[in-house]
Amino acid sequence: MTVGLAVASGLLQGGHASEDVSRSAVGQPVIRTVDNCNDDGSQGTLRNEIEAAASGDTIDLSQLACSTITLGLPIHVTQDTLHLQGPFDHTLTISGGDQFPIF
Repeated sequence: MTVGLAVASGLLQGGHASEDVSRSAVGQPVIRTVDNCNDDGSQGTLRNEIEAAASGDTIDLSQLACSTITLGLPIHVTQDTLHLQGPFDHTLTISGGDQFPIF
């Protein structure tokens, strides 16, 4: 399955987050920036930032220069609400290589 992010933002819905690791000091949602197009789980990757996010956070993909993120495995979204903010100057495709759903 492939998802193209041609819009500025989207919404993912999943189960319940078991840990709230990305809250600011006052408990407000935070913006988590994706700046790496790899899928190795390292800091700054889509997989890492979604896994580290808490419900209500925003995943900001606007800094990416790539046009495609190819996932090796699905990303499990456990947050009740998660916002995606895509690049504004180009289309970003998130692909599971037609092997599996991406989220």
